[in-house]
Amino acid sequence: MDGVGSLGWWTEFGVTPLFLMRGGGGHSRSFPNHTARIAAQLGFGLSELAGDEYLGRDYVINLQPILIRGGWAYNQTLSASEIPWTADAPYFLIFHDRDLAMDVGSVGRLLAGLGAAIQYMSANEYCAYLHAAVTGDARSLTLEYDGHYCRYFASHASSWTLHRSGAAPETQTVEIPKGLGRHVVRVARNW
Repeated sequence: MDGVGSLGWWTEFGVTPLFLMRGGGGHSRSFPNHTARIAAQLGFGLSELAGDEYLGRDYVINLQPILIRGGWAYNQTLSASEIPWTADAPYFLIFHDRDLAMDVGSVGRLLAGLGAAIQYMSANEYCAYLHAAVTGDARSLTLEYDGHYCRYFASHASSWTLHRSGAAPETQTVEIPKGLGRHVVRVARNW
């Protein structure tokens, strides 16, 4: 992709970032300076600019209608029952780096307090799921994981839950081994 890795700060930490969070609430929506559009052209795949956005080579899509988010502070407790679950998108828990500066143990206590019932997903993992190219028919599912947006899957397996509609809705979970490129999954005949 043009622009990816062409600026020195991209390689400052040895990785190309996929998630962009606005600093100080600043962003632009004017066409020539549209922050999300420019971020997408630079190779970001997900952002928190005017909400939460999918950034792709083709579209910038606001995820606010499906992505539930909430805030937390270092001096608050949060239980798993306070985090709403949805099959549509992960819950974004937002906090400030100041919380860690105020109490270095606060994030550890937060995670311990949420317990084993909560599953965690990094921004890179979510970006990989959003950018996976998915096609299929009645007998198979094909997933394409590209080396830029889906690089999380290079070293991590993925899990997909297929939903079949009908009088009695059914689900089937398929596990994809780690690795980029094309993965073809045969769907069970009786499914």
